[in-house]
Amino acid sequence: MPQNVYKVDKRQAKNGFFSLVIRILIRLLQAAGFVLLLFWVSWGLLKGHQWLIHTPELAIKDIRITGNHHFADARIMKKAGIKRGQNILQLRINEVKGRLVKDPWIESALIRRELPRTLHVQVEERVPVFMIQKEEAVFYADAGGREIAPVRADRFISLPQLVFDDASVAQRRKLDLLHSCFLKKQLPFSLAESSWLRFVAAGELVEFYLQNRRLKVVLSTRGLVQNIENLKRIWRDLENRGELDRAIRIVVAKDIGWVKKENQV
Repeated sequence: MPQNVYKVDKRQAKNGFFSLVIRILIRLLQAAGFVLLLFWVSWGLLKGHQWLIHTPELAIKDIRITGNHHFADARIMKKAGIKRGQNILQLRINEVKGRLVKDPWIESALIRRELPRTLHVQVEERVPVFMIQKEEAVFYADAGGREIAPVRADRFISLPQLVFDDASVAQRRKLDLLHSCFLKKQLPFSLAESSWLRFVAAGELVEFYLQNRRLKVVLSTRGLVQNIENLKRIWRDLENRGELDRAIRIVVAKDIGWVKKENQV
């Protein structure tokens, strides 16, 4: 009896071994099938990607550029390194944007694809408001007095010359306030009428010269907004009396205004 029991156990062990081998083979076949499926999926994705970035169906046909005033569309395209016929998906947006913002005239750029064949390029250009001198060179500068690019004879823009301490935070703030007042037309003359403006006395005074009128206007930057209001009253009074054309110097500081006229000692 013990001998028969031993034989039964031996057969069970043998059957268990074959079952284990079969399970291992099944697992190996499943793994191989999964690897093969993954290979075909990857191959299909690769072929699909290659087709997408080379198909003429996605070649750029229309490039719409907005926000540019200083540069023509063709110049923007050249700077961006884009042209019609390029595959729209092959285009690297960050590289295009990086090439554009390298130009000192371009503040920012936004690139957007419109499938299948349209590319939108929106740029924000820096606006020249002044001319400033740095050592021996003259630069265009924005409303905050920050230099943009050197003045060139072939692209000359007539702007007032600005003289101020660009390292002074206080003078930058006063310049920002002054430019805001010009935009709101709060002064009796425009910025375009000024040949130059400069901060003097460590920024305590700002001077304007109106060449067409041969008139210098001096304002204290302390209480600048109120001084501008006082200047407007003096200006209107001179106009009403027909004496504005004779004025060669107007000074306004605090609540005091002083006018010098031609032939006046």
